[in-house]
Amino acid sequence: MKMLWLLCFALLMAPPVMSAETGRKEPKPSGRAKVAALSLTSAQRYRLLEILNEGNESMLRSLPGIGGTRALAIQKARPYLEVIDLLKAEGVGEQSLVDIVAHAKAGFPVTKEEKSNTKKS
Repeated sequence: MKMLWLLCFALLMAPPVMSAETGRKEPKPSGRAKVAALSLTSAQRYRLLEILNEGNESMLRSLPGIGGTRALAIQKARPYLEVIDLLKAEGVGEQSLVDIVAHAKAGFPVTKEEKSNTKKS
């Protein structure tokens, strides 16, 4: 009988514990996002992960589609072990990930906006 009570108690307590641990729902990346992330060379992947994990707000804002709010969300969601983990940052969706991967594959080119900011300095 004690065993039955313990089992009932454990079952009643499990859902609140599980929901508290999960917090934000983890996104499940599509095949498109996975293919994009896997298409990077080792050097491109390393550089992108370096920016995502260690970059300041300015470095993160140099990525396409990343403004101040998303840069802070990326910093908050660190660390990133894989490029696809970027989807766990609030406000970063699959299209943003695909655009950032394309930017990395292009060698992280400087945008017109970045060029104009450096000329003002």
